[in-house]
Amino acid sequence: MRKQTLDARRLLAIAGAACLIAGSFAAGSDLGRTPPTTDAGANPAAQPWDHLLTDKMTQEEIDEVIEAYKLRFGGGDGDLDGLRGPPANDFCENAELISITSGGSAQVIGNNATATDDPGFPACGLSASGASGHLGLWYEFVGTGNTVTISLCNGPALDLALRVFCNGCTEPLCADADDDSCPAPNGLGPTLSFCTAAGTEYRVLLGRFGTTGLGGNFTMDVTDDGVPCNTAPACVAVPPPANDLCVDAIDVGPIPPLGTVSVTGDTSSATLDIGTPTCNAVTVVAPGVWYTFTGNGNVIRVSTCNPGTLFNTKLSVYSGGCAGLACIAANSDAGAAACTPADRAVVNVCTTPETTYHVLVHGSAAASVGAFELSFTDTDASGGIPTNDTCDGALALSVPPGGSVSAIGATSCATADAGLPVCGTTYTAPGVWYTFTGTGNLMSVSTCSPVRDYDTKINIFSGGCAALTCIGGNDDGPAGFCAPESPVRSSFLEFCTAADEPYHLLVQGFSGATGNFEITLSDGVSCAPPANDECETAAAIACDPSGTTLVTVDNRFATQNATDPDLSCGGVGFGTVWFTFVAGSADLTAGTCDYTVIEGNDDTLLALYDGTCGSLVELACDDDSCTTPTLGSSISFSGLAVGNTYYLELISFSAAEQGIYQLTLVNPCIVGGDDCNENGTPDADEIAANPALDCFDRDAAPIGGFNTKGGPNDVLDACECAADWNRDGVVGSSDITAFLASWFNDLSTAELKADFDCSGVTGSSDITAFLNRWFQNLSGQPPFNGCGE
Repeated sequence: MRKQTLDARRLLAIAGAACLIAGSFAAGSDLGRTPPTTDAGANPAAQPWDHLLTDKMTQEEIDEVIEAYKLRFGGGDGDLDGLRGPPANDFCENAELISITSGGSAQVIGNNATATDDPGFPACGLSASGASGHLGLWYEFVGTGNTVTISLCNGPALDLALRVFCNGCTEPLCADADDDSCPAPNGLGPTLSFCTAAGTEYRVLLGRFGTTGLGGNFTMDVTDDGVPCNTAPACVAVPPPANDLCVDAIDVGPIPPLGTVSVTGDTSSATLDIGTPTCNAVTVVAPGVWYTFTGNGNVIRVSTCNPGTLFNTKLSVYSGGCAGLACIAANSDAGAAACTPADRAVVNVCTTPETTYHVLVHGSAAASVGAFELSFTDTDASGGIPTNDTCDGALALSVPPGGSVSAIGATSCATADAGLPVCGTTYTAPGVWYTFTGTGNLMSVSTCSPVRDYDTKINIFSGGCAALTCIGGNDDGPAGFCAPESPVRSSFLEFCTAADEPYHLLVQGFSGATGNFEITLSDGVSCAPPANDECETAAAIACDPSGTTLVTVDNRFATQNATDPDLSCGGVGFGTVWFTFVAGSADLTAGTCDYTVIEGNDDTLLALYDGTCGSLVELACDDDSCTTPTLGSSISFSGLAVGNTYYLELISFSAAEQGIYQLTLVNPCIVGGDDCNENGTPDADEIAANPALDCFDRDAAPIGGFNTKGGPNDVLDACECAADWNRDGVVGSSDITAFLASWFNDLSTAELKADFDCSGVTGSSDITAFLNRWFQNLSGQPPFNGCGE
């Protein structure tokens, strides 16, 4: 039973720590002295009681301090606001007991608003925020040998995290944990189920997610399903498997020709094999178990890609015996081409007859353990090292100009390549070599083929084997290039070649993977700079009649010139290409917004200039004004002079951004002279094709008192105000009267003043043509005819 009076030393220590009553209890002190005060204005949240609340005091102990304070200094409860300690089960040692029987349940209703934090306990797989221990409360129950479910799903919505421990408070072991597994509306609430050991005490830590959130009311349901577990109970030690150690490896027996041997196992109770060598960049970070098999001279495929494998596995294969393990092959994540799910492991072991090999089955992460099904298959493939295993033995590929060449190969019996320069992607598996000669064009290399049965990598080098220079490397090609494969595990790389330059290609694998592949090498476009690489050779943008022109821009091989202007919005950039256009209106919008990136990235710069090359004046410049893509460029400018030629400069933000894009230009461009009806074809071209389109002159003077159509003046009739027959600047009824006067005059004089349709005869068709134009002008309908100018 708790003592009714606090131990004097404990009370002295607590009171002294609180800077509250230490002086009162000190020997020879003045019992009537005034207690110290706090500067509430400096920190209104800080109280002299704070130390009491963090000294693991129970509410009973705190109440005794309150009474001692009253006796010494007087005052009521109003003087003690805030001196209300945490709940009784605030600490692990004071956990509240929950009585559970087989098949029974219990419900706990609580509030953790005044609980203190419980840092330092094992995370049990939760994030740092989930395992913070903020505002934690403790409960305990005794296991029944059944499965127990703990749920916070049925009470008030509160973001809580749940951990269950065994082995007491001093050295707790994780039994289970959860953060956000409840369904809506309590989606931030935890729930978990685990097998209990009969008679084992389990302690439950329930805390707030994060380190700053507030506590509140909660409801916790604890339910025993009444059914004895058929799995190992949480926190109860299970002996490791018989083949937990290399020296105790299980031999799988002989592997028949073209046959398969399968075994099952479980790493759940295995131990970590500390000191086991890393093999082909595959490290040992999870517990594993061991097997052995004997080589027969063929390639033996070892795989966990089987229905009985239930976790993310790794495989490491060694020769040399347990005392001197030597890496032969390893794999983590075989990839979709070799396995489903892709996170299982497959290795191809190039065996030597009568040689013993050790196989370690382990997990991808420290907590990756579980059941597996391991198979050993004789592929009937010869175990000989490939002839192109080394750079010096590379097989030559001949690429026809503009064509492609393919070759089928395998890396299963290849050996690791050491001492290679860093080149785009790391070397994590044995590989084989090819050589080819550059054409001066863009070349691509790909392993996208149904033949490929593993996760490939490629590296390209220039120069000879004794002095290789990296050109580039790739692990997984861009999304979509090898459809319908997803995720992509094949490799793809594009690179510019120099004519007659020798190149070397290494085909290897990801994370130790080996297997069969088909490599395809293709010759593409020239790597020479584009024709519009310089301002002086800018490409003229051909107009689109709609007024919106889309231009495909390829600046992959564009260069920078020392005379290129320095953009006010981003320097000189990379891969400059130039365009010109003739303004058809004062307003322009141009940009790389809302387009699909054809190749490369999307970070562009765009600038608009007036003037001539060498003396350009920047009118507008932009770097990242697009919404989609966010790094695209967009400029809007008003004040262009119609008919004037302007320059557009498109640049990539970095060399890595150079690619193929689409540039949108919104402006009714004029190309090659006047285009008064703005249809994209110069007036002169339209008249040359049909002279009858120019038989009217709006400035023609009356002849003999009658207005006349006049004659050709190099302006399209559709662009002149032909309905304003009396030339008074207004289209009205007086124009009909004036036209009919000219028409009747023609009938009597055989003249052609009113030959409106330019047929060479004045007749009724001219009246119809005139009235059509008159009504169009009157209603403001096209064609544009110059009225009102």
